[in-house]
Amino acid sequence: MAPLSADAGWQLADALATAARPDDLPVLLDLVSDTRYGMARQMIVDSLWRFRKSPLVEPALVSLITDQAVALHAMSALRRSIGPASALAYLRQVAADHPGDRLGKTAASQIRRAEASISRQQPSPQADERSSG
Repeated sequence: MAPLSADAGWQLADALATAARPDDLPVLLDLVSDTRYGMARQMIVDSLWRFRKSPLVEPALVSLITDQAVALHAMSALRRSIGPASALAYLRQVAADHPGDRLGKTAASQIRRAEASISRQQPSPQADERSSG
């Protein structure tokens, strides 16, 4: 059998991520933890936020935020699954541990996104003044 091309692997993983149901989570977690699949895991990692009620998702995503092949997708899914405020500590740790390299820059970008999301969720001072007046 011929080896799976990178594009075919990514497309297969995307299809799995799209079709997965909660009962499929253990299989998805096995796939994302297997580094042999490299970047083909990205869309499965990205889809894990949909299973955020499972206690298995957060630790899996935390373990993947330093995996170069899927870090961006893991950081994004982590923010979506546990919330931007809760994700900040993990993201800041990655940024501190990897200053100036690609992983650190990815974490810094995700920190900015998390902070922006948090600031949008907080009521503005003008809204407080309008509601009290």
